[in-house]
Amino acid sequence: MVWQLTIVGILVALAAAYVGRKTWQSLRASKAGCGGSCGCAKTIPDAAEKPILIPPDQLTVRRRSYD
Repeated sequence: MVWQLTIVGILVALAAAYVGRKTWQSLRASKAGCGGSCGCAKTIPDAAEKPILIPPDQLTVRRRSYD
């Protein structure tokens, strides 16, 4: 029974350390961004870029039949 409590205690401590580390990283993160090398948005996208939308008549073209 003691070994089970020890394992649970270690797991809880590891989880608390993980949450604490992530919280600390988010609090001390740079507000300016990283320059875009990690995939974050470095600049504001152009307003001319419009998302590609699926026309409404194409939404039901591949509807499955569950007969």
